[in-house]
Amino acid sequence: QLLSSPLTEHPIPSHIMVYEVQKRVQDAHEDAIWTVKWCDDLIVSGGSDEKVIARSVETLEQKYEVENLDWGCVCIESNRSQDLLACSSLDSKIHVLQARTGHRTTVIDASPVETWGIQFHPIQPLLASGSKSGNINLWSVETGERVQTFEPNGGFAMSVAFSSDGALLACGSIDGVVSVFDVETAKRVHVMEAHTLPVRALKFAPKSPVLYTGSDDKHINMYDFSGPSENLIASMSGHSSWVLSLDCSPDLKYVASGSADKKVKVWEVATQKCAHTFDSHTEPVWSVSYNADGTQLVSGSEDRSLVVYSTTR
Repeated sequence: QLLSSPLTEHPIPSHIMVYEVQKRVQDAHEDAIWTVKWCDDLIVSGGSDEKVIARSVETLEQKYEVENLDWGCVCIESNRSQDLLACSSLDSKIHVLQARTGHRTTVIDASPVETWGIQFHPIQPLLASGSKSGNINLWSVETGERVQTFEPNGGFAMSVAFSSDGALLACGSIDGVVSVFDVETAKRVHVMEAHTLPVRALKFAPKSPVLYTGSDDKHINMYDFSGPSENLIASMSGHSSWVLSLDCSPDLKYVASGSADKKVKVWEVATQKCAHTFDSHTEPVWSVSYNADGTQLVSGSEDRSLVVYSTTR
C-alpha cells in the first residue's frame, strides 16, 4: 500500500511516517500561548492574554471564548470522556468548563499560592494540581473542595500526571526531582533524581506503566514502573534548550516534545531517537497535544500561533 504526498511526486511506502504542517493560526491569541489541548473535535488554547479559546479542528474557526482567567492560563486538561476541561490560572484559580460550550461548572480556589500543572483523575471525579508551595492538592471536580494533599517535600511543583489506572500520581519539581505517590495511601513510593534542573513536563503513556519526564536540562527521561522499583529505560536528548511540554501518541510508539529552542520534536519510542523536527515557530513552544488517534499534533507557542501537523502513516 502506498500513500501520496504533496511533498513529492513519488509514492511513499505506508510504513514511513509523513510529517508536514497542515494548518496555522498566526495570531490565535493576543499574547503568548502557554497551553493547548486537543479535545475531540476542538483545539482549546490558553495563554497570557487571560483567555481560553476553543476552535474547530476542521476549520480552526473560533467556537467560543472564556475570559477572566486572571494573570494568564497556564494549563488546560480534559477528562477521559472529554466532556469537561480544567484550566489553571496564575491567580490560584482552577476553572472547570463544559468542553462543548465553555460554560463554567466549578471554580476551585487553590489560593494562596500559584497553581500550575493540573490533571484529571482517569476514573474518579477528581483533579490534581501542583503549586508553588511544593504540595500537590487533590480536588473534587463536583464541589471544588480539597480532598487530599500530597507532600513531595521539595520546591515548586510544576507538573503533575496520573497513571492510566489512577493508582499513581507523579510530580515534577523545580529542583529537578520527580516524586511518585500511591494515590490511595498518599505515600511517596518513588523518588527520581536523574534530572538536574526543573521538570516542567510529565506524561504517563496511555494504558502503560511508562512515565516520560521533560526538564530544563534538555533531556526527556523514560521510566518503567512495571516492577517494584522504577527503571530508567532511556534518556533522550536533542533539544538545545528547556523541554517545556510532552505528549504521547495513543499507540505508544511516539512522544512529542515542545521546547524553548522553538522546535517541536517527535521521538520514536522503540529506538529512543528523534524521528522528525518541526521548525514552525519563532518563539518557545510551551505546549503540544496529539489528537485521539495520533494522526495529528498541535503546538502552541509564545509567538501567539497554533500549528497543526500531520503525523500519518
